[in-house]
Amino acid sequence: MSTIQTQNSSFVGTRGERIQGKRLWLAGLGALVIATIVNSLIRIIALAILPIPADNLQIRSTSAIVIVFTVVATLAATAIFALINRSAQRPISTFRRVATIVLVVSFIPDFLILAMPHENLAVTASLIPMHILTYLICLG
Repeated sequence: MSTIQTQNSSFVGTRGERIQGKRLWLAGLGALVIATIVNSLIRIIALAILPIPADNLQIRSTSAIVIVFTVVATLAATAIFALINRSAQRPISTFRRVATIVLVVSFIPDFLILAMPHENLAVTASLIPMHILTYLICLG
C-alpha cells in the first residue's frame, strides 16, 4: 500500500481507500449540488405526470422541502463518510455497506405513506427514485 504525504494529512492509494479530508468535503459538496438538482427535476417530472394528491406536503408544496431533505441527507452522508474515513480500515467499502443499509431503511417511510389517508402510490413512486439517485450520487 502506497502512502503519499500531503501538507495536512496523508492520502492512501486505492487499496487503502483513505480519502484526504479536503477532497472528501469537496466531493460531498458536489454530491449535494448534483443530488439537489436531480431531486428537484424528479419533483417537477412527478408533478407533471403523476397523480400526486393536492394535499401532499412532500412533493406538492414547494421545492424547498425536497431541497432541505436532500441537503440534510447529503451532508449527513458526507459527515458519516468522514467519520468512517478516519477509523475504518477500508472506508469506501464500509461506507457503501452503511449507505446501502440507510437506503433500505429510508424506504420504510415511503411505503408507510401508502397507509395514510389521501396518499397514493404516485407519492411513493416519486420519493423512491429520489432516495436511490441521492444514494448513487453520494457513492459517486
